[in-house]
Amino acid sequence: MINIRELRFWTILLMVGLSMMAIATALPTLRFAVAAQLADPQTVNERLQPSTIDPPMAPLALRLTLVLAPPKSPAERVDALQALLGLTPLVGGAWLDLAIARQQAGQPMQNVASALALSSLTGPNEVRFMAGRAVFGLPLWERLPPDVRRGLIGDLVGGWGGVTTDDRRDLDAILTVASDQTRAEISAALLLAGKPAEPIMKALDLSLETIVPPVVDREETHAEPPQPHDIAKP
Repeated sequence: MINIRELRFWTILLMVGLSMMAIATALPTLRFAVAAQLADPQTVNERLQPSTIDPPMAPLALRLTLVLAPPKSPAERVDALQALLGLTPLVGGAWLDLAIARQQAGQPMQNVASALALSSLTGPNEVRFMAGRAVFGLPLWERLPPDVRRGLIGDLVGGWGGVTTDDRRDLDAILTVASDQTRAEISAALLLAGKPAEPIMKALDLSLETIVPPVVDREETHAEPPQPHDIAKP
């Protein structure tokens, strides 16, 4: 026979335990929300420091700290972004920020390219990230490996709508003074992308002539063979 009084006791005990677990889980979130609301550039590190060591809240705390109190040097920004990505490695925008920070810090291009490739891997179809990678990466074209270059062309085509007018103007200016080989390689890659790339080629002043040199009339480049009457007789 079931003891009703004992069953009620264990039911109450279970409910109290579940409630305490819910409170314990919500407490870090509540603490972070209050600290974030009160944080400013001068106090953000002090207020959010407890949340940066709390696994559930650490990514949000680190990201907010980067926004409110950005590191003073590129090297410090590299360290901060690497710490963030150690907790949230699937954030494509953070990998792009890391690539930019590494380039500004003067790190080897291999390190820059690896972060750029991971940004493409973790955020392949997000327009704002695609636009950002294209704007950042195209000026570095000659120094990047082939696989990253291919990704940049896809980013440029897919993210063109997210490229601002100022960034389009800057890209046009950079490609205008780029080497003939760079312009030819980018033009060829865009031609392979087909019709979606046509407005991009027009905006960046890239065309088929960039790849194929104009045909020169043979009569202008080759002298006519000597005629028999032109040969001096002995």
